Amino acid sequence: MKQIILNGINTTVNLERFDEYKPQEQDIHNFEKELGFKLPGDYREFLLNYNGGTCEFANIILPKESYLADLFGLFPKDYKTYTTKLRLPTDPELIELWEGLPTNILPIGEDDSGDMIAIKFDGENSAIEIYSHETNGFRIEGKSSTFTEFLSTTQRE
Repeated sequence: MKQIILNGINTTVNLERFDEYKPQEQDIHNFEKELGFKLPGDYREFLLNYNGGTCEFANIILPKESYLADLFGLFPKDYKTYTTKLRLPTDPELIELWEGLPTNILPIGEDDSGDMIAIKFDGENSAIEIYSHETNGFRIEGKSSTFTEFLSTTQRE
């Protein structure tokens, strides 16, 4: 387990990584080009330094009171990994799973109940939002202005 530190802030979230692959700036740039949005700086930092994995079940997302479970990584399309890969909102599996997915929402993780943690893009701005999978549509269960804030505001058990 490796503790996630972003922008010098200790988030108290511990992450288990399953391989050593880390994307390069060009990989992130190419993904952003396909996505049509620029990723927030702290999330880019996360990808470059940690690139996803399974979180220790010790951080509770408030106000949901669920555990932070997985954070997705950026990998080449044919790369074999146990870490869930970041996928564009136009990915057919994501569209089927969520019965449609707005193109301004990028799933970046999930909690222990399977609810989606995502970046929602609004022009030049973005926010981290949690969407319930148990309701029709996209009911927001929580929101943070940055990825660092989202991780930092989880309550450690």
